[in-house]
Amino acid sequence: MRSINNVIIAMPERLGDTLFRTSLLRLLKIIFPHVNIDVIALTNLSFEVLNHNPYIRKLFLQSRIEQIKDLKNNYDLAIDISDSESMANLIKEFSAKHINYIDDHNLNMHSAEKSLQFFAKFFQYDLTNFTRQYDIYPQQENFTHVEKVLSLKNIDVKNEILIGFHMGCHGLAKKRTRLWNKFSHPKAWPLKNFIGLTKKLQEYNSSIRIILTGTEEETKLGAMFCKKSPRSINLINQTSVLDLAALISYLQLFITNDTGTMHIACASNINMIALFGKSNPVATGPYPPSPSRVILFKPVIADITIDEVFQVICRHINIRR
Repeated sequence: MRSINNVIIAMPERLGDTLFRTSLLRLLKIIFPHVNIDVIALTNLSFEVLNHNPYIRKLFLQSRIEQIKDLKNNYDLAIDISDSESMANLIKEFSAKHINYIDDHNLNMHSAEKSLQFFAKFFQYDLTNFTRQYDIYPQQENFTHVEKVLSLKNIDVKNEILIGFHMGCHGLAKKRTRLWNKFSHPKAWPLKNFIGLTKKLQEYNSSIRIILTGTEEETKLGAMFCKKSPRSINLINQTSVLDLAALISYLQLFITNDTGTMHIACASNINMIALFGKSNPVATGPYPPSPSRVILFKPVIADITIDEVFQVICRHINIRR
């Protein structure tokens, strides 16, 4: 393909899907070092993931639709990876060469890897030496905020072992209006198991402190947990996306269901245990694969035992007394 100067990219709606595509920005900059990349984020969460990304010249939010339309003649390449019909129609208005990418769910490969290989093939680029990772850029203000929060919670970062729990998932958050069994979902390890694991960990080493992460919809889930585990630190609905990326760097281990926060954690080198039931870890699990990222999968997620998780923890981090 001839040299390109200005590119507009429409990103996906969900946090995880946006992270999956961040490596494309870096790939384009390697192939076309002088390219200017502008990006359209469909949601506030997607915008937060991409904010401060050094490969992006200008980041737009879809709600500012007229501002985006005014630029439709400014680009020589328009890439749509949003999987959104309304965005596809908008991108068609751009007077540029178009690339429309849709995830092929029949391929048993990680979604991030599929898109990376698709664009590498399109641009005839050899991925052999390309670094596979998600790109997210917390700022000093995010680390400062996290340090302040941890200090207010009387957490001794140097002498305590901090383990993060993300007990919810996207599907569980959507069930918040249901009156019965509202804390149960096929993609979420049972609340009672997280409580039981915490008890076992703190009996094993009293220096362990649990840090809860989550969204506003998971507030009641966190409150239920803290009633049984009062030494835990509840930071549910207290961090932005970039705050969360900063917070994770203070943890020794992160235990999570299949959710967007898992993918944020993958942008760091943290030890991780990812719990899978209903979803396919090949397609949406931790990426790229690493010995520090352990996947525990059973068709029924509740069948993953507390002891199985505990044994993985003991093998991967130093939590001995």
